[in-house]
Amino acid sequence: GAPGGAASADGYTAISAGRDITCAIRTNGTIACWGRDRDGQARAPDGQYTAITTSAGYYDFNDQTGGDLDTFHSCGLRTDRTIACWGGNPTGGTDAPDGQYTAVSAGATHSCAIRADGTIACWGGNDSGQSDAPDGQYTAVSAGATHSCAIRADGTIACWGGNDSGQSDAPDGQYTAVSAGATHSCAIRADGTIACWGGNDSGQSDAPDGQYTAVSAGATHSCAIRADGTIACWGNILDVWGNPTGQSDAPDGRYTAIDAGYSHTCAIRTDGTIACWGNNGYHKVTAPGGTCAIRASETIACTGGDGDGPTGAPDVQHATTATGGIPGLEVYTCEIRADGTIADGATTTCVGGAPEGQFIAVAVGRVHACALATDGTIACWGSNSPVSQGDPGRSGNLDVPEGRFIAVSAGHLTSCGMRADGSIECWGRDALYLPAR
Repeated sequence: GAPGGAASADGYTAISAGRDITCAIRTNGTIACWGRDRDGQARAPDGQYTAITTSAGYYDFNDQTGGDLDTFHSCGLRTDRTIACWGGNPTGGTDAPDGQYTAVSAGATHSCAIRADGTIACWGGNDSGQSDAPDGQYTAVSAGATHSCAIRADGTIACWGGNDSGQSDAPDGQYTAVSAGATHSCAIRADGTIACWGGNDSGQSDAPDGQYTAVSAGATHSCAIRADGTIACWGNILDVWGNPTGQSDAPDGRYTAIDAGYSHTCAIRTDGTIACWGNNGYHKVTAPGGTCAIRASETIACTGGDGDGPTGAPDVQHATTATGGIPGLEVYTCEIRADGTIADGATTTCVGGAPEGQFIAVAVGRVHACALATDGTIACWGSNSPVSQGDPGRSGNLDVPEGRFIAVSAGHLTSCGMRADGSIECWGRDALYLPAR
């Protein structure tokens, strides 16, 4: 969908809800992203920005595999009007062209932007013609799953690319905003009413009556801000497996910006704070604003603040003995000796290949272990595969990020570390990033 954005007194000024992450622009112009970080899409580059957009990673809803995760990416418009993109890049979706731009939008495998002269540039995936931007001058653009839409200088809409559900059959008339979703599109007419077209299997194109100032088309739902600042959402509240996620259950209050993602939605309140709702996998609904910690059960707990995100490091208790493995098959126990070295447990052995050196904390996962060294770095050893030490698969259990940490946790297929500022970084199959505020 189209990236949201609006000025606010404090907090955040723009918001974008993607597939398994959320990104927002702080009032100082820097970007905060939180959620899944498998392809680096949550690692925004330094600098100041005026617009943010992240891919919702749409895919064929009959495909239960989750689609091609490597295409997830994010883009931002810098204050000098150049574009920065980051994340997965198998189709070139992050290869932003040089030049100055006024708007940018990240689709599933491609991205589009409006140049300073009003023309459109698209790059990345083009299997459905979604990057074949038409000539002319435009004031807004939105990149969806396999199609794109834009508003011409005269207020009419042009859509191009995939059209299997009619998502590119833009209606006549003049419009002030447009958003391209997975298989549908929505736009705001000049009189403030909403028109949606394309797929409607979940009611995502059944726009309500009334006048609106912003609209966003997600995967199988849509949301908009009414003229009085309240939010209306319509369409699916379930994920593709039929589980309730609540992405259409809009909260009360008044808002200035909104973005509908794949299975969650986020908006900015009039006071600049963030509200997110829907599926909270990878903590993508967990907006910065609290404190997060790693439980002994190797899960992340966040408390405090309006959005339950980290603001600083909590007190840390280091585990000097840890047990893990596969129940009934392989069990491992690792201990830290008085001299800081790693040893086997009293009754079971540690994961083979423990490193030398001195450590202050240890954690054991399913087929790997990690330890926090006295210098703050983390070492992981064992298997990089998802099932056993002899399994040829790979999950990234041992791919430890550089830098120093104050805590470590090893989970089933994922490991996490907490840095001194309270931010949490995870690696492995379910890479995750929760920034400090």
